[in-house]
Amino acid sequence: MQETRCFDALAELYSDLSEDDILYGLWKRRCIHEATRAGLSLVQHGYLEQAQGVFLDSMKIDTKSPAPNGTFWASVLCTFVAWAFALILSVGFLL
Repeated sequence: MQETRCFDALAELYSDLSEDDILYGLWKRRCIHEATRAGLSLVQHGYLEQAQGVFLDSMKIDTKSPAPNGTFWASVLCTFVAWAFALILSVGFLL
């Protein structure tokens, strides 16, 4: 629980400071599956449609083979948040 609060505080700080690259790096460390990390890299470089496809594929994999040690929901949530962020960027809500 403490780790989650620290992550959330750091993410908010980097977002407020517009430190996008550091924020993406923080998210990449938090996510479990390599596909989610790849999708975040695509978002970071502006390939939003491709990133959405990677995130959707990753969520399908997550539901078929849960991550070890009870981290299933954390993995799905991380991927979903990244997918939603890419979707929001692609329609221009945050620009």
